[in-house]
Order: sequence, then C-alpha cells, then structure tokens
Amino acid sequence: MKINDKNNLIPDKTLLVIPNKFAKKEKISDLLESLSKHKKRDWFTDHFYYCLPLLIGNTYGFIIKAQFNFSVYWNGGNSVNDLEVKVEDIQKDNLQTYVTNFGSGILTVQNFFHFRTPLGINLMTIQPPNFLKDGVTHMIGVVETDNLRRDFTFNLKITKPNEWISFKAGEPIGAFMPIERYFADQFHIKYADELFPESLIDIEHETGNEFGRQRSGEDLTKNHQAGRRYFKGEDAWGNKFKDHQK
Repeated sequence: MKINDKNNLIPDKTLLVIPNKFAKKEKISDLLESLSKHKKRDWFTDHFYYCLPLLIGNTYGFIIKAQFNFSVYWNGGNSVNDLEVKVEDIQKDNLQTYVTNFGSGILTVQNFFHFRTPLGINLMTIQPPNFLKDGVTHMIGVVETDNLRRDFTFNLKITKPNEWISFKAGEPIGAFMPIERYFADQFHIKYADELFPESLIDIEHETGNEFGRQRSGEDLTKNHQAGRRYFKGEDAWGNKFKDHQK
C-alpha cells in the first residue's frame, strides 16, 4: 500500500508536503508560501496596480524561499566546476542545499522534502511571477508529482558570467504551479473564419476598435490614463463578462 493507491488518495485541491525523515515541519513552513494573497511587488509603481492581468499573475502558484544567504559565481564555462557557490550560516537542521549538477551555469536547489499531488495533477516549476533577479532565470519543468515518490530539484540558470550574484534568506528562489496533466496538450490553434461567420468576426473587430478609440481618447483624461473596462469585467460597450476574476 502507498499514497495515491485506491484507498489512500490525496484529496482534490491538496498539495501534500512530505518532509524527509529528520526534517522539521515548522521549518519547512518558513520556506513555502502561497501567492494567492501576495499581489504586490516591491518594484511595482502605482501604475502597475491598474493592470488586472499583472495582479492576478502575481497571485498564481507557490514560491520556495532561500533558507540561507548565499552567493553564486559563474565564469561562463559549461563544466560543473565553472560555477562556485558560497553559503553563509549553515545550520545543523538545514533543509536546502545549493549545488551544481548540470554545468552550463545552472544552480540546483535541493530541498529536504517533497511534494505529492492528487491523481492527474502535475507540478510545473516556473519563474517566481514578477519577482526579478538580475543575472538569473528559472528553468521550467513539469513533474508528475502524483506518481513521483521522491523530491525534485529547482534549477536556476545564471545568465551573467564573471559576477557574484547574492541571494538573501527568505528570497524566492523557485516557484511552482499545479496543472492538470494533458490540459495544455488538448488545445490547438484554429482561425476565426474556420469556425464562425464573418458577421461575428466583424463584431470582434468593432469591439476591439472601440477599445482602442477609448484608450486613445477619453481614457487619457482618467486616473492613470486607464478606463479600467477590463478591470471591471466589461467590454468596450459595457457588457459584463459572464465570469470575471478580480
């Protein structure tokens, strides 16, 4: 018997955390955070908060935080020895290591806990949404965490060689998002004239043109030059969206 067998299923909408044998649950909680209420970013000016897609994007997924202060130096080479890591104040109950396994300026973050998800749900590793770090980008991966019964790593690609890049304890060093397996694979591209009559397509054009007219016209006189039609969940004619997330 094991987790996610027929009689031991992980409940829907549950992200299960399994600590390594000697890892302390309360310490792990310090490293994990849902972004669902985290709509602000330190570098955003007031103007950014008038853009609903950015605000919602800020709240998607979960972040992994650095446990310790550490610095990384990459000399531009492809060998594992071409990346150097210095870690400050390692504690005896550490839950995280920072190593180079792949070369090519890639830093690997290994956590002493792993995730499991309900059947059919993957975890996708992503860039921490709208958190910026000069000289670093995050590798994207998709993991079958409903099936995988061990940890996986978060991998950061250093993009600025010959310079020390420092991370602070508590800083996001990875992010992940649940995604239904095969969901994205089901979509394919079609053009509007393959599915709808020209009359409906013309309405789309007219609505888009009206949005553009408003944005270059009366919206310029409004606060932050924003008409906020989309923010309110309505089209250019004031028709309400059937389902609108705020």
